[in-house]
Amino acid sequence: TQSRPLEAANFTSCIIDGHLSTEISFQEENMNTEENDDFNYLFDHCLIKLDPDINTDNNHYENIILNQSPDFIDNLEDDFHLSEDSPAIDAGKDENNFSDIEGTSRITPDMGAYEFTE
Repeated sequence: TQSRPLEAANFTSCIIDGHLSTEISFQEENMNTEENDDFNYLFDHCLIKLDPDINTDNNHYENIILNQSPDFIDNLEDDFHLSEDSPAIDAGKDENNFSDIEGTSRITPDMGAYEFTE
């Protein structure tokens, strides 16, 4: 095992989901994040699957949706477009007018790579 400082990892309007009960975690062994600037990460307007025992009531998590299904169209067939019931619709961070990976404009942005369209 090697330890390295985490100088910056920022996740904005992301969806981190999968078949495991915890899809992402950080090990802050021997680090007090209140005093140590070398462990710097932020989940901002993200839908994430985490261990339910992780404390997300701190400055590393802003406007997150925790441990809910993103309701993709069909993640078994790798179709990660959002279904009409997805909690990620209109829940992304509003960062000027930009487009998703298919070029669809994001007026009220969704979380994830694809903007929901009806």
